[in-house]
Amino acid sequence: MQPSPHSLSSEAKRQRFLYLALVSMPLGISWMNSWGIHLSLWGCPLMKWIGIPCMGWGLTRSFYATAKGDLSAAANFHLFGPFLFLGFAIATVYWSVELLSGQRFQGFYVTWIKRQRVWLFSFLLILGYHFTRLIILYNGGTLQQWIRASIVGQWFSLN
Repeated sequence: MQPSPHSLSSEAKRQRFLYLALVSMPLGISWMNSWGIHLSLWGCPLMKWIGIPCMGWGLTRSFYATAKGDLSAAANFHLFGPFLFLGFAIATVYWSVELLSGQRFQGFYVTWIKRQRVWLFSFLLILGYHFTRLIILYNGGTLQQWIRASIVGQWFSLN
């Protein structure tokens, strides 16, 4: 008997297990945190070294708040956190169903997500949001304090 053209090969199954692990891990850590199980995460190396937060600044706290159902706090930590959390949840279900059924699915969103324009637009949107946050931090004097308190900032203040 010949396999269906939509059947997942063993390589495709391995790939989906990897994808599933990558998208479900942040969800699992967030839900564990909402139940009181706190894992120590390493933090942002960019922030530690130079004092400037990266584009993902606040995403962990946003995921934690989303897992608790506090969408207002989640949006305050990072505007795109709840949307990314939802995307991860949908991807977790999608890849789980594919793996359980052994069949490849092709929803309208799969072709939409593969478009380069979608990725470019998303990147530019998040970049614009990040620069807006940095400008607000700079105008309030917080960014300068963080830079001075960073490892590189401390090194320059000693010389």
